[in-house]
Amino acid sequence: MKELKNSIHYSLSTLKKLVFTLKLEFLVKAVESNKTRNEVKQRKDTMVKMKSTNLLRQVAPSVTTFTDLSSHGTANSTPPSGGKKELFSDVFSKKNTERHTLTVKLNDNRTAEGS
Repeated sequence: MKELKNSIHYSLSTLKKLVFTLKLEFLVKAVESNKTRNEVKQRKDTMVKMKSTNLLRQVAPSVTTFTDLSSHGTANSTPPSGGKKELFSDVFSKKNTERHTLTVKLNDNRTAEGS
C-alpha cells in the first residue's frame, strides 16, 4: 500500500511539473505574440501616416501649360524661336529629305578610337 501511495505521489508531482512547464511556455508565447502584435500595429500606423502625408504633399505645377487645343484634341504651342506653329504629329508625318552630319571631337584633340 505504501508503494502505491509513493507511486501516486510521484506521478502527481510529475504532472504538476509538466503543467507548470506548459503554463510557463504558454506565458512566454503569449508575451512574444503580444510583442509581435504591437510591432505590426506600429508598422501599420506608420504606413497610414506615410500614405496620408504623401497624399497631402504639394505637387509642383507643370512648367509647360497648353491652353489652346486644336480640333484634333492636341495642343498647339509656339516654338521657342517664335516660328510658325505646327502640330507635333504634322512635323513627324512629313517626309524629310534633308541630311545632316554630326561630328564628335574630344577636347584634347584625340580621336574617338583613343590614339
